[in-house]
Amino acid sequence: MDLQPPTKKKKIDCNLCIFCSRKLDTTKKSCKTVVNNPTHDGLVAIFNACDTRRDAVYESLWPLRDEVLNFELKIRFHKTCRASYTSVTNQKFSQSNLTPITSSSPDSVIIETGAKRDETSSFDVRRDCFVCAKTSNKREKLSQISTGTGLSTWQKVSEAAKRRKDDTFLLRMQPYSDLFAADAKYHRSCYSHYISERNIAAAEGKIQNSLMISLLMLW
Repeated sequence: MDLQPPTKKKKIDCNLCIFCSRKLDTTKKSCKTVVNNPTHDGLVAIFNACDTRRDAVYESLWPLRDEVLNFELKIRFHKTCRASYTSVTNQKFSQSNLTPITSSSPDSVIIETGAKRDETSSFDVRRDCFVCAKTSNKREKLSQISTGTGLSTWQKVSEAAKRRKDDTFLLRMQPYSDLFAADAKYHRSCYSHYISERNIAAAEGKIQNSLMISLLMLW
């Protein structure tokens, strides 16, 4: 009789937000920003959103669905990340704007071009420019999204990201499709440069040239 190898114990890093992969605050103040003990109904809402989005979070959590819903595995997350992720409006935008994903293993969630979630783990949407992912800019201060423009701004910038094949941006901004609700910050110059039709066309040209070079090398 052949013995089966022991099943690898499933784990979730409770020190990281399940949505943005950023490190969670462990101080007493975290009760205002972090959900440490989600309710069953809250967990069901998250998995319903996962099922709709079919994104990187889905790929990570769905295989652990039963264990999480039975409280055998604990998950923690930022309240703002959860609110943005489960927003019905955001889910509709994510279905049309996000790049499909594939995964080679339960521990490695990958965008089609190979960008990994942990590459964006240090990003803070309320502290860093959501375009360049940097806080500091000697020539320009960060600006806030104006009331009522969060979704339209996301639509413009995500369309630019898709045309640029910028999966790193799409992965980093996955939980924040309503930029106003997420209290996202940005440099105006970064945003203008990123969505500029001329700059997008130049980026598309570089991608096309790279593809042509790759094809020629195969001959």
